[in-house]
Amino acid sequence: MSLDTVELIINMEKHFNIAIPDQEAGQIYTVQDIVNCVYSKISARPEKAVHIKEIEETVIRILSESSGIPANEIQLSHSITGDLGLD
Repeated sequence: MSLDTVELIINMEKHFNIAIPDQEAGQIYTVQDIVNCVYSKISARPEKAVHIKEIEETVIRILSESSGIPANEIQLSHSITGDLGLD
């Protein structure tokens, strides 16, 4: 996993107040993978219901800030390293 990807995972953990184990982080390849991972962690919390659309929007915003790519150009199917250049 590249430094850019590690930093991205750390940003997600901090923003959403979750922990993503290294083994799980190593299986994140696309934007959708990040959304699914974050959603699974947050939806396990009983104190707050979160809609997956909110998570998608936040993940895309964080990715946009990290990559410099406008948020409206980031798709859920994009590869983190290949399409977004975070390698």
